[in-house]
Amino acid sequence: GAVLGVLAAELAGTSRVIIGRHYHDELYLAGSGAKLRVLLAVEAFCNRRARAIVVPAMPIRGLLAERQLVPSEKIRIVPYGFDFAAERYSAHLETRGRSLLGDLGLSSSFVIGSFARHHLLKGQDYLIRAFSRLIKDFSQVRLLMVGDGPHHRALRALAERLGLNRYVVFTGWRRDAAELMAAT
Repeated sequence: GAVLGVLAAELAGTSRVIIGRHYHDELYLAGSGAKLRVLLAVEAFCNRRARAIVVPAMPIRGLLAERQLVPSEKIRIVPYGFDFAAERYSAHLETRGRSLLGDLGLSSSFVIGSFARHHLLKGQDYLIRAFSRLIKDFSQVRLLMVGDGPHHRALRALAERLGLNRYVVFTGWRRDAAELMAAT
């Protein structure tokens, strides 16, 4: 998206380009050697031409400033728009979430929740491996994996390989994730 925006601005003869960067270090995991150098060169091209780069969090700002040498004054942080004091995140969500946890057979357990796209870059495989160590000492703990994505099958297979089938609950993508999150 940034490349297209920068090229369109170049064709239009304007320098008023603002880029949004959502990812953290995915670019560095996408390739190595010549491929990574090309990706970083394209990234640098876009970063130089952008008037501002909007990021949602300090770690992404740090990556741009420290690893890609983007001037700090060019980077603006606009956090994700979650107002956890808002009505939609109120106590009734926790009550509904507890009911949903009961439906999933988790009402009498201490539940650790993961709510994200199932992708290698999210590190859920590390979570499952760490959980396999935790469960040895705390048998009432359960891991709730809410989400779906290209790494979903691999995560399920990892949990099965580690003997965690009765401890890890994969729900797939859900519309009621906010309620489940409020209860975990």
